[in-house]
Amino acid sequence: SSFSLCSNFIGDLTIPTGVFISLFLWIISGIQRISSHSFSGCSKLTGSLSLPLLLTNIEDNAFSYCKCFEGTLSIPNRVESIGDEAFRECHGFNKLILSNMMTIISNSSFYGCNGLKGSFKLNIPNSIKIIQSYSFYNCSNFNENLILPSELEIIGKQSFGLTNFAYIEYKGIKEPTCDENIGL
Repeated sequence: SSFSLCSNFIGDLTIPTGVFISLFLWIISGIQRISSHSFSGCSKLTGSLSLPLLLTNIEDNAFSYCKCFEGTLSIPNRVESIGDEAFRECHGFNKLILSNMMTIISNSSFYGCNGLKGSFKLNIPNSIKIIQSYSFYNCSNFNENLILPSELEIIGKQSFGLTNFAYIEYKGIKEPTCDENIGL
């Protein structure tokens, strides 16, 4: 909860290599995780979000309800997991690039990120095996293509509910197991 509910913070937030975020801001040799709720509710953070290249884990609700970030949300390639609701309701991002090391897109990770636009295709990396429930729910400005990886095994309930993809491509042979309604 390092910066939780810091609603008066204005400007760009860059987390440099060597900074560890927990209950306090500590300078150490390298950051590998952003703790649960670290920036949750920082609704006035504006500008871009630059995540450090050494990052491997973004925990639950780390940036949820940070509504004013802008530009591309690029998850560094070392990131293996993103917790539930990590970027929920982050409306300002307009493009998403996911890490090639992730195997799961957690519950509601990008729920309500309706600033993500469809002027590009959402290419889910081949490393992804599971897309949990509500992962991209209400990302209503996705209106281009959705490319699902060949090794995808499970798609959770309403993962793509209230999206507007024009075309969906699945590159695999065996159809993934899907919950009752994945929203497509």
